[in-house]
Amino acid sequence: MPSESGQKTLIKAFFYGTLKRNEPNHDQLKNLNVTFLSEAITVEKYPLIIASDYNIPFLLNKKGYGKNINGELYLIDEEAKKFLDEFEGVHENLYTDMFIDVVDKKTNQVQRVCAYLLNNYKHDLLDENTILFENYSSINPYHKTYEKHNDMPENSNIVYTAVKEF
Repeated sequence: MPSESGQKTLIKAFFYGTLKRNEPNHDQLKNLNVTFLSEAITVEKYPLIIASDYNIPFLLNKKGYGKNINGELYLIDEEAKKFLDEFEGVHENLYTDMFIDVVDKKTNQVQRVCAYLLNNYKHDLLDENTILFENYSSINPYHKTYEKHNDMPENSNIVYTAVKEF
């Protein structure tokens, strides 16, 4: 929605997983009004895990536990935000869009940005065997390759039941 001055509202967003540059879903951003700003790192620690049969990265909403997460800072417009909410399953209650603090690595300034975190996750996702990541890469010796072809809306129920607490 344009502001009173007629300009579109822009939002800063933090991407830590498959939407980053050189990752499998970055192409989802190509027709959206998104601008890469900088690499960034979370101020607080969070658990970043790989879960589900499709090897999806999830940032769990457990601030203070885990590692400082490396990702990318983008400027997005409201249309891009609506698309990303749909893409990330916000309306299906998979992810929650939240504001977190990150350090912009270009300016070394703390920025309050939108990120997609998993609430109400199954607690066994954080057992003694869970590998916590600080930087996601779809090609990694510690987990199987992300299955983009299976991580589709028609399979969202499979993902949901694998990670969410009922």
